[in-house]
Amino acid sequence: MASIAEARRDLSLEDAVDAWTAGGTFAEHAESRKGELREGLAADIAIVDFESAQVKATVVGGRLVYEG
Repeated sequence: MASIAEARRDLSLEDAVDAWTAGGTFAEHAESRKGELREGLAADIAIVDFESAQVKATVVGGRLVYEG
């Protein structure tokens, strides 16, 4: 049997973001209200540079609240 350390799986940043956003929405059965950028769905977004893992901008409620 593999130990926990041996069974560890590394997630890419993209997989982690997907799990945190769409995955969380799926878990709470809210896919009809949020979870992806689509007309009619609620969406607060963060623009992320995946190469550096830095947030470049954040939009909340349709307003730009951070730009870096």
